Amino acid sequence: MGGLAAFDVKDGKKLWQKELELEVQSSPAIAGKQLFVLSTKGDLVSLEAGREFKELGRIKLEDTFHASPAFAAGRMFLRGATNLWCLGKTK
Repeated sequence: MGGLAAFDVKDGKKLWQKELELEVQSSPAIAGKQLFVLSTKGDLVSLEAGREFKELGRIKLEDTFHASPAFAAGRMFLRGATNLWCLGKTK
């Protein structure tokens, strides 16, 4: 299972720790003020990158994932076992 923790960069003190109850092999990725965690079974979790734990949302993608999310042109790209996923707003 995948746990996540945040630390103060000045003194190393742990700010929070949370068990996400997900199997995660990829590294978390940050874009703006959001932290994204992608499980191997396709659970994509969005967290506020801050001093307190705050889950912003969670979606389920039907694929298997081992690579970390990548970001370009305001979109998120996810390489799954069977698909290349692009998430973002349409024009």
